[in-house]
Amino acid sequence: MKRRLFYTVALTLLTFGTVYGQFTVTNYFNPRAGESQVLISADTSNIFPGNGGANQTWSYPMLTNLGDSSISSYVLPSGTLYASSFPTATIASYIPTNPTAFVYYSGTSSAFELIGNQNSSFKIVYVNPNQFRMYPLN
Repeated sequence: MKRRLFYTVALTLLTFGTVYGQFTVTNYFNPRAGESQVLISADTSNIFPGNGGANQTWSYPMLTNLGDSSISSYVLPSGTLYASSFPTATIASYIPTNPTAFVYYSGTSSAFELIGNQNSSFKIVYVNPNQFRMYPLN
């Protein structure tokens, strides 16, 4: 009986270790129309990363918010003013305080890339897109 219990526990732990052992980021995590991103600037002086490895808890009580932040909203490129300049874009973003300036991205199954931006004064189209993420990332 003890042997059967041991094998059952060992098999369960092996299964959980294999299935839940490492988090993998894929294109599932690319931004979608209707989502927003908030960026907050912080002073990281006297902040030191914790230990690496599994099951770690990190706490940064000394982190100081600098008070400046920005919000980006994601929309379908087809609904933007300059969609025709970025035909390969799969998502675009804008800052609500400046709704006529857009940043265009292309998301594929293997990467998430910045392909350009445009407003009423200028247009930048990257010949070599800036790759934010390569997938899978783990």
